[in-house]
Amino acid sequence: MTGDGVQNGPNPTADRSGDMADRDSAAQYSTEPPLLEVRQLTTELGEPPKPGQRRMGRGRALEDAGDSLGSAAPRPVRVCDALSFDIRPGETLALVGESGCGKSMTALSLMRLLPLSGRILSGTVRLEGRDLLDLTEREMRAVRGGQLGMIFQEPQTSLNPVLS
Repeated sequence: MTGDGVQNGPNPTADRSGDMADRDSAAQYSTEPPLLEVRQLTTELGEPPKPGQRRMGRGRALEDAGDSLGSAAPRPVRVCDALSFDIRPGETLALVGESGCGKSMTALSLMRLLPLSGRILSGTVRLEGRDLLDLTEREMRAVRGGQLGMIFQEPQTSLNPVLS
């Protein structure tokens, strides 16, 4: 996915009555710093790491033989190419596109949950000013779910009202 395909801004489907419309309108022109700031994020799949290693952050390899995600591509394929966007308080970002265009790989890159053959080549991902690509895996686990999350393509498995 290239940076040209991402648009962000107020939620156009929100209820426009009362405070919601005011908040969405204010978010569009917010001078507050972004909650999430992504700059020039470039991610690639292919050329898997050596056996027993897992790619994390900016091409760093960490020992983790238990990861079963992904398979090796015959040659590197760029799945995010210089992607940049901001999400400010009150804003919603929706990644929309055809199957295979990079929506899931973008989200997996942001959360540092790439398959074995994936690596982030360059860029920054700042959540409330902290660069997620510089965090250790342990620090990143504390961020996932509490501060940053994704809804997978089959939302019924993620949004079960019976589970808390």
